[in-house]
Amino acid sequence: MRQIKSSILRIILFFYTSHSWCQVSFFGDIYVGQNKEFHIAFKETYFNQGKIKTYRQEPPGVVSFGSESQWTQLDEKSYIDGIVSVYHEGIFTFPIGDFDTFSPITFYMTGNKNYVQVQYNQTLNRIFFYNSMQFQIPQVHFWTWSVTGNPYAKIQTFWWPEHKLSNLIHFKKDINALNLGLLLLENWEQYATSLISNSFTPEIPLSLEYGSSIGSEPIALNKYNALTYLINKNETREEKLVSQVITPNNDAINDTWKIQGYSFTLFSEIKVYDLQQDLVFSNIGAYHNDWDGTASQSGKPLPDGSYFYTLELNGTPPIEKSGWIYIKRQ
Repeated sequence: MRQIKSSILRIILFFYTSHSWCQVSFFGDIYVGQNKEFHIAFKETYFNQGKIKTYRQEPPGVVSFGSESQWTQLDEKSYIDGIVSVYHEGIFTFPIGDFDTFSPITFYMTGNKNYVQVQYNQTLNRIFFYNSMQFQIPQVHFWTWSVTGNPYAKIQTFWWPEHKLSNLIHFKKDINALNLGLLLLENWEQYATSLISNSFTPEIPLSLEYGSSIGSEPIALNKYNALTYLINKNETREEKLVSQVITPNNDAINDTWKIQGYSFTLFSEIKVYDLQQDLVFSNIGAYHNDWDGTASQSGKPLPDGSYFYTLELNGTPPIEKSGWIYIKRQ
């Protein structure tokens, strides 16, 4: 266990009424010892300076948050260096890190009847064996959790330059080589995800320096117990394709408009126009290959014919892709 330096702690509490709001601000380090729990029930928590550090061995020290508790980081080096627990469902971002690397993780939780307990380790003192010919054995950045019951969650990770993800990809530095992996017993399985821009820094486009990866589907948290980044050994970019035909007749073939190989951001914008140059469809942010030729304004199926589309990945010119799409229902 790393030696923890003592420091002066200042905690500022603000109370208005028991029915209104209250908040807490942390200045300096707090240590939560073995088998102890530090519960935060305040609606607003501010990390101004220092860290809350917890004992990580069994039985661990834990910081827990109430169901209405929210937090804000005012200093990038101020977070919880240890184990965080919640007892509720819904969306919660765990403000965790290790070795001066802030590595929050968001769980979109359902079915949590007891607790979900999460920590981040930059490295783990164990060796993983991974027999995949497609992905490298993970080396750094591990999120682990323990639960009771059978909760489910969709998971989202975030990264900054200090994560040095570009060091994991050796040749083309292609962000599409970056994947998430889930640990099942001693084997890593790929977790289907989408790459999007980092919501902590939404003004910065998606890259290996700044970004986020969000799972496509919820997973059973009692089935898996860890997550990390898997790197595609081939580091080949998915071919960029935009389908040219939609045939929305419920035969499961070309029923929706497919776009693949493009890395969407929060600001990505897709627009589709008819021959009169009227806007009939628009999408901002990630596109999920789900447009079936229905007009955005009226909600009615568009008539058969040709339509013109534009794709702006960053929501601003230049346009990355434009072309024609044909809708044919019969």
